[in-house]
Amino acid sequence: MRIYNSINYLKSIAFLLFFISLQKAGFAQANYRVLITEIFADPTPSHGLPEKEYIELYNNSNSLIDLKSYVLYYNTSEVSFPNVEIEAGEYLIVCRENNVSFLEPYGKVLGLSKFSLLNGGTKLRLENPSGQLVHEVVYSDDWYATGRDQGYSLEMIDLSAPCRDAENWTSSASEQGGTPGMANASAESLIDLEGPVFISYNDLGDNSYEFIFSEKLNEDVETLDVGAQELDIQEVLFSTVNNNTINIKLGSALAERGLFDITFNGIADCSGNLSPAIIVSIGNIPSPEVGSLFLSEILFNPKSGGEDFVEIYNNSDKNFNLKGLGLTKGDDEIIVLSTANLIIEAKSFLCFTKDKEILVEFYPKAALYNIIEVNKLPSYNNDEGVVVLVSAEGLELDRFEYNEDLHHPSLDDVDGISLERRSFESGFNDWESVSSSENYATPGYKKWNNLENSVFQIIVLPEVFSPNDDGFDDEVLINFQIHETGILDASIYDINGKHVTALLKGQYTTNDVELAWDGYNVSNEPMPVGYYIVYAELRTATKIYRKKHKMVLGLR
Repeated sequence: MRIYNSINYLKSIAFLLFFISLQKAGFAQANYRVLITEIFADPTPSHGLPEKEYIELYNNSNSLIDLKSYVLYYNTSEVSFPNVEIEAGEYLIVCRENNVSFLEPYGKVLGLSKFSLLNGGTKLRLENPSGQLVHEVVYSDDWYATGRDQGYSLEMIDLSAPCRDAENWTSSASEQGGTPGMANASAESLIDLEGPVFISYNDLGDNSYEFIFSEKLNEDVETLDVGAQELDIQEVLFSTVNNNTINIKLGSALAERGLFDITFNGIADCSGNLSPAIIVSIGNIPSPEVGSLFLSEILFNPKSGGEDFVEIYNNSDKNFNLKGLGLTKGDDEIIVLSTANLIIEAKSFLCFTKDKEILVEFYPKAALYNIIEVNKLPSYNNDEGVVVLVSAEGLELDRFEYNEDLHHPSLDDVDGISLERRSFESGFNDWESVSSSENYATPGYKKWNNLENSVFQIIVLPEVFSPNDDGFDDEVLINFQIHETGILDASIYDINGKHVTALLKGQYTTNDVELAWDGYNVSNEPMPVGYYIVYAELRTATKIYRKKHKMVLGLR
């Protein structure tokens, strides 16, 4: 799965991009006039409160609300509210009717004929008499703070951001275990200025796909469009099951091994934060074949505060889906790197680490878009060990038996220095230390002069530049690494595929070429902040090589 905030493939300078407006699915967007602000699902043992389950509602509007015929969905059940009113800014404790007397000392209480909560979590959904969603919470026992689960309620932290999930809920800070009928003890202001981030997509069968984002989506955004190249999109819907998901149905099956871009423009979270254009590549891509995917670089002994990483390389001319790909230390425990669709393109790298930010801090040249953050990696010994790459089907794809003696003998301290494969043609243990010119590691990319099978690559540094004349990253350096004589053409395009400026035209070259772009177009006009592509062709005597690379023009 490639995830870019830019156009990631240019089949031609001009292309047709069509858009389909997103449709509503079943329910109107939550209006949040009434909020579920506290959940007491696991009341035992007591820290002062009665051992009785409850939820707390809050009138988030400026006027009185009659809850008659409102419906609460919980677990697999539902219950209608009787005639009960709550004033603006008032709290209401909701429990089973035989528990009302226990909770009346804490505030206004509504007893329902049936009501129960699951300790481990479930969906709570409140709808108004018209069937419109008012508020929904899918809570989990993972939301509790460490050591404050049993006997403590879950409280919403910031009532001004009711659409947010786990990050806006925590255990009550009250020593009695909760705050029924009053302001939450854990209340504070949370600042959210970022839009949704794409997480993964799943094939649902019948040419249908779901696209999962990092937070609840705003279904009322009129500017939201979904576009596609070469795809017959029949239907686009917000999911009625998961409010961070968009479902897309295609008119026909994806061609095998093809990659197709779907563009989400104007997508926003439920707080109204807008994301830039998000482009997701999907495809009918098989798992990697034995002999196609290799371990390419390993950092098993990071500097203090650093992180291990494992880099792989697709040495074939095919794209592969890495869903289910795993790593082991040569034992029976397999650490799965991706449970979602993850595409590695032909002749490309992907690097896996537990902390992308720390890795880039130690190695600034790291190729950001080729680094995948994972929850877990095998715990590799600092002196010697085994790294085994395993397919989803359990096939061993590659194995590297490393030890620190493989480093160059001139290195006295090998902390933070990775070992990289010299060649993918000459056996399993042809490895060497990464040079000091690359800060001793090349996560997500390679200096190709030692790799026999590479003819043409593009390296962009930095991938985010800011031409504001502050003396820091005012230009982007574009290095064309060339290992076969040919004619080079290179240009810059914007996110819509519009030509911005030519860098080179018909230049004969026998070795590397490095150029700088200052963020101006062919008319010497400054380009706006956004995503750009450098697209290049190298024509040799036997073949035309085409490469592209993403970059971001930041603040001016």
